[in-house]
Amino acid sequence: MFCLNSTVCFDSYVTYVFAALTLGAKLVVPSPTAHLDPCGMAALIAQQGISCMEVVPALAAEYL
Repeated sequence: MFCLNSTVCFDSYVTYVFAALTLGAKLVVPSPTAHLDPCGMAALIAQQGISCMEVVPALAAEYL
């Protein structure tokens, strides 16, 4: 389960899209402002069973 938490401008976007397609995984695309609500993102991560996501360390601490 991958979470696409970046715009198409970042190289990680390509990695996550093709990794999900290659592995047959689900790709979760949160709303553009979802990262502004740490509790909401934590709920999304738990609800969708996201196991792979790229975020900066400060946000990772908030989400977990």
